[in-house]
Amino acid sequence: EVFACWDPWYSPNGYYMYRVYEEQLTNSLQTAEYYPGAKDNCVEWQRLTSKTIPMDDIYSIVYKMSLEEFEAIYDDKEKLYENKFVEWITKKDTAILDFLLLAKTNEYIRLKRNSRWYYPSMKIGARMTIEEIAEKALTVKDARLRDRYLLQGIRALFSMSRYAECVEIWEREISHLPENNLMRQLVHPYIVGAEFHIKRSEKAIEYFAELGDIGSVLYCAGRTGENLSTIDALELVCEYAPNSKYIEKELQSYIRDLEPLDTSRWNDDFEMTPEIQKLNSLCLKMGRNNKSNNKGMWYYTAAFLADLNGEAARAAYLLDLAEKSKSSDYI
Repeated sequence: EVFACWDPWYSPNGYYMYRVYEEQLTNSLQTAEYYPGAKDNCVEWQRLTSKTIPMDDIYSIVYKMSLEEFEAIYDDKEKLYENKFVEWITKKDTAILDFLLLAKTNEYIRLKRNSRWYYPSMKIGARMTIEEIAEKALTVKDARLRDRYLLQGIRALFSMSRYAECVEIWEREISHLPENNLMRQLVHPYIVGAEFHIKRSEKAIEYFAELGDIGSVLYCAGRTGENLSTIDALELVCEYAPNSKYIEKELQSYIRDLEPLDTSRWNDDFEMTPEIQKLNSLCLKMGRNNKSNNKGMWYYTAAFLADLNGEAARAAYLLDLAEKSKSSDYI
């Protein structure tokens, strides 16, 4: 940021050069960023009801409508509604209406319980208790909605700190669902947390790596006394989830700490430590890994490290590989 006819705040070598993570600078946020899996979930609801129902109609009810508003719909099913999703679930498929009431009540109670001001003696003001929600969610036999009820059951149990039961249900039923099953994906983070709470940290670290969550891998390892570096965590995540959305952000944060800002030459203070050598090897390995959708990013990162180390010819060679490799649009 500069003023017209004025000096810039920083000289050109005062700016970070390495960038692989596209930060959101606009005020408009996609629904998927507000609610993980929101778009996919709305598509699933459309599949369970009708493709003629607009996605906006589904989203406004599932994600935007308050419990109080939804209860009014639940108690007046005969009324005609402009929203096509509401029309469908009140007139043609009340099983979905029942489920959504339970899900919204669950979220309402969990939000209250998770407040720092919550005390067990407080009245929450919902038509079901969290214990009743858990019991109902885990006993409903509707095959179409079974995975959705299981998700709500896990959420309720987790809020009550019944972590062992969460893991038991996962191992008995949810882990056998296809990996692309959305409800299985949404349950997975709860199971990771549950494993951690019942002191099964090795399993938790493995699950966090599968989720691609580098920060949580490091946190878990730290709590158990395991000496795991950021690069070790990156290697683990790349093994389980080579296209994790967390990788770019972690790489950018790590390498920006290496950039010698406000110096005239790249390699004045740079030292190729064993840890950076390890990162360099990981970059080259992932550049050759056909499971990666962003091989160009890894070669670019290796090129950047070479340039920091004063190896201009090698950096140029690696950039050439990067330009010829599969990459994201941003890279």
